[in-house]
Amino acid sequence: MQLTILLFLASFLVACATPQTETPQVRVLVLSNGDDGLTQRLAEALRHGLQNLPRYSTVPTGEPSDLVISIERNVRPSFVSDLMYANYDVRFYEANDHRVTIGTSAGGCLANRVEDCAGTILRDFRQALDR
Repeated sequence: MQLTILLFLASFLVACATPQTETPQVRVLVLSNGDDGLTQRLAEALRHGLQNLPRYSTVPTGEPSDLVISIERNVRPSFVSDLMYANYDVRFYEANDHRVTIGTSAGGCLANRVEDCAGTILRDFRQALDR
């Protein structure tokens, strides 16, 4: 009886000491066909922002991915007084079925602060996935 209890306790301690498997990272492709500077800067800001989210990792074009953040068209500049704004339209979808939209994000920010746009897009991305 004591041996059984001892073996149970030993197996319990080993199970507790074994590292738990981590949730696999979601591989995200940031897709942008725009060749202008604003669109490229937004794409880079999105990739950088994803690196700061522990659940997600970015993958280069051509590598397998789970989800796609697609900058649907070139980021459009607009001017208010002397300030230039960057206006974007972004769509989120599963990599294996681009026809099914998970969510979208549209908006703008100061052109010299595209990381603010990226933060808003990534917030919308996470909210779309939580639905």
